[in-house]
Amino acid sequence: MSVYKFLPGPYQTVLLCAIAFNISQVVADEVAVFSGYTLGANDDDTMAAISYSVDTTESFLWSDGWVFTYGEFHGLDKYYGWADFSDVSYYSAGLYWSVWQSEQSQLRFEFAPTYVDSNYYYAHYVGSRWHFMSSASYRYDFAQLPVFAALRYQHTSNGGLAPPNPGVDGLGLQVGYRW
Repeated sequence: MSVYKFLPGPYQTVLLCAIAFNISQVVADEVAVFSGYTLGANDDDTMAAISYSVDTTESFLWSDGWVFTYGEFHGLDKYYGWADFSDVSYYSAGLYWSVWQSEQSQLRFEFAPTYVDSNYYYAHYVGSRWHFMSSASYRYDFAQLPVFAALRYQHTSNGGLAPPNPGVDGLGLQVGYRW
């Protein structure tokens, strides 16, 4: 079963364009799921995501590859009872870099422009639906298996494009399969 079938319509188009653009330069693919909790002012709410990454050859791009993510912020109505804003989806497409790597582990940084499907999430009004998502993760690749696990920190904010800009920080676990 293809990862493509799990992605919403607009995101399928972004994924296909990126793959077509990079098809001759692809070194490896991976799919991963992330589950975490928000930190700070949004403490104890949850977030989840599925991502698809494409490694590219070093000579093609100054990054290590592309990453495409579909995710959700959960728990908005926890304090205020706003049932119509309970889960907020986000879509991102960007680049990643392995800033440190050993035989079975790596420190990875991602940066991606992100579209958030509402101006309200975690009981905050945000001035823009366009955001940026950055993350850092410590990843461990299991020996002789195509799977990995990672501890991931993620920050999403509109970067001051439009006030207010409360941002959301999250910490959680990511597991994935690489081929």
